[in-house]
Amino acid sequence: MHKEYARFVVDWVPGAGTALARFGRHWTGWCADLGRPAAQDGRLAALRTQAHSDRVLGLRGLHAPLTPVFELRAGTNVRTLSDALAEVANTVPPVMMAPARPMVFEGRVELRPSGPSEEVGQLLAELSTVLARFAGRIGTPSSTRFAIPLSAVIGQIRGYALAEALAPWLSDMRWDAADLGEIALKGAPVRGGWRVIERFRLTGPERCDCGGHPLACEGTPLLYHRVLDEAEGSYTPEQTHDQMHDQSPDGLTAG
Repeated sequence: MHKEYARFVVDWVPGAGTALARFGRHWTGWCADLGRPAAQDGRLAALRTQAHSDRVLGLRGLHAPLTPVFELRAGTNVRTLSDALAEVANTVPPVMMAPARPMVFEGRVELRPSGPSEEVGQLLAELSTVLARFAGRIGTPSSTRFAIPLSAVIGQIRGYALAEALAPWLSDMRWDAADLGEIALKGAPVRGGWRVIERFRLTGPERCDCGGHPLACEGTPLLYHRVLDEAEGSYTPEQTHDQMHDQSPDGLTAG
């Protein structure tokens, strides 16, 4: 099973069908859920060139890295790794994040939502424990903070200009649909792009004081496969989040 994958990583990824996921496909040109190139909005082409985003996003899609890239240790397999990640998802609650705008950090543009850091720290610690059990060779460690990279390191001045240009594309997105509520195990061959193998919904320990959070008490399975419609839509910065969710399967706004 999954013998075609030589490398693995755990990322936060936008929820399928959300506005942020649609933007991510257009911005990166890659759909990690399908493991193949995605249609891109031509109006973002010039901005993508300025961002040199292929260097950091490439064939991985829009994501926030949670672990370094790693190879499985001899004697382990994807199924037992998945079981361990499901246990993590049952331990760490979803992280509520405030709306975020593109910002510049150390010369690159990223989305860095503000919100509780304790849960993010707990998640990173739990994933480090999993890697200690299952990882053989490990790549460069990921950042210890939660951030979604949008560009390579392009410098402060160019970074601020790019962040300002991207703001209209992201300003109408409601981040309640893009909470840190899911993590994804991705796999890739020795050469080639990344594909989501499985998604895990963070639920944390069973509790009743969920405050109405849609992921806390609904009782859905922790581990499931995401099946996406292969149609790619397009949208303009002026479209609202609700309009985008009213799109028909061919990506056109229902009328």
